[in-house]
Amino acid sequence: MYETSIGLARAIARKVEFIEDQSGPKDPRIPSLVESITTHFNHAIISTPGAHDAYIELGALLERKVSMRAAADNYVSFPFRRGGGDHGQDDLYLYTELGRCFMKE
Repeated sequence: MYETSIGLARAIARKVEFIEDQSGPKDPRIPSLVESITTHFNHAIISTPGAHDAYIELGALLERKVSMRAAADNYVSFPFRRGGGDHGQDDLYLYTELGRCFMKE
């Protein structure tokens, strides 16, 4: 389920980029496509909550198309490990993106 959902989200995101290149960012098809991308990323997150890619890519999309607050809400919803364990590079990236969102807002 994860691979299918994230693959669909990425394919639709490419379509949005193509539409923006051809018609500009004000094309009326873009908002519904962004909503569809968000839905597919959320399905990927639900099916595999610990996978970083969906959070990272959805956060970048939300930052560009919706708001910094929406991106921050996405990043903070990641199930970070509690305690003093070793955090991986992707965990650190999400922490950094979350901090950046709050500094820009």
